[in-house]
Amino acid sequence: MNPTDPLSFAIPLGGIALVLLAVFVAGGRRALRLDEAIARRRLAEDLPGFMPQALLVDQDGDTVLARGPDGFAVVFSAGARAAVRRIAAPPALQVEGGRLTLDTGDFTHPRFVLTAEPAAAADWARALGALHG
Repeated sequence: MNPTDPLSFAIPLGGIALVLLAVFVAGGRRALRLDEAIARRRLAEDLPGFMPQALLVDQDGDTVLARGPDGFAVVFSAGARAAVRRIAAPPALQVEGGRLTLDTGDFTHPRFVLTAEPAAAADWARALGALHG
């Protein structure tokens, strides 16, 4: 490779551009849209003893909040996959209309934001607030 020859740099850059174009055309970083069925399946796989009694599905399909007899869990979109986190400690909560923000302090994903009907967001915030005892 001759550093003074412009073609020596153009060929690798062209190859990188073609790979990026292929990724974009193929769907790129498509995020998984969650629904109740996906959330229940992921909860059953990742938290076998957790029995969800109620689910709050984010209007954008990014996050699902689940309530069970022994606590809460969150299913969230992580790229093309769904991940699950159990809410072990009472989260810091913020409700603004229909926007419910949970700050769990989890190392890998500390904050979850769900958009729902204002009444549903307030009900779930009250239920999560009950974790404070």
